Amino acid sequence: MQIFFDHIAGQTEKRELIYSPASAIFEKDEYCYALERGWQIALAWDDDDFDWYNECKSSGVDVWYQSRVSRINLSLMKEKSRYRAKMKKSGAVVCWNDNPNKELYWKIYQDYIKAKGYSEMYGNAETLFKPVYGKRKYLQYDVDGKTVAFSIIELLGKSAIALQFCWDYKEPSRRLGYVNKYYQFRHLRELNCDYMYLGTSYEVSSLKKCEYAGFEWWTGREWSKNANLYKELVLGESKMETLDELHKQQRIFYSKIDI
Repeated sequence: MQIFFDHIAGQTEKRELIYSPASAIFEKDEYCYALERGWQIALAWDDDDFDWYNECKSSGVDVWYQSRVSRINLSLMKEKSRYRAKMKKSGAVVCWNDNPNKELYWKIYQDYIKAKGYSEMYGNAETLFKPVYGKRKYLQYDVDGKTVAFSIIELLGKSAIALQFCWDYKEPSRRLGYVNKYYQFRHLRELNCDYMYLGTSYEVSSLKKCEYAGFEWWTGREWSKNANLYKELVLGESKMETLDELHKQQRIFYSKIDI
């Protein structure tokens, strides 16, 4: 493995703040190790003109970045009766689809980001359907015989990575966005997966992740089950607008984290 730190900025005269993003290159047989220690593959970089990243990507080398990742310990995720009731109420028939209609899926993706007001992340269908970590599987959601949603999940060792969920959002009352995780948990347990990784977890949009049993988040040192501190951090990030507020967040982290 190779690990890199980009020392971009800092303020050490009035406060102790240092901004140094970490990136890395791993060998293929180190991918499970990387995933288990908070690393994720970067699908894009903040600056399109970063030559090193662009050269790595064009040569087929995966660049990983370190961040606060969250995951679910699937052995602790029990399918309770109230979850089954919500799944049934959604009216969805859910199954794996190894040969998806990519044109239809791309349209559902476009409908989804428009309905949610999200920015375009992939640019084209080819990028959306290109595998990232390993073996890819698609979980398809049909309502009244019509495909309305899908999840993209990839398998690495005994772990699963949730890359994308898309829903046409034609009938919000079905709450597929809420129940999709329970369908994912059910189907991944059938594949004997130990963990499901939920990706980078910052700001209020990541708040609901900690509601699932078996929730853990990567502190940069270890996997923590401290949901209260996680909530405090993600809520604080969404309000953060100044360096003073960032410094306050840093002090909260160091004063409350268990090391």
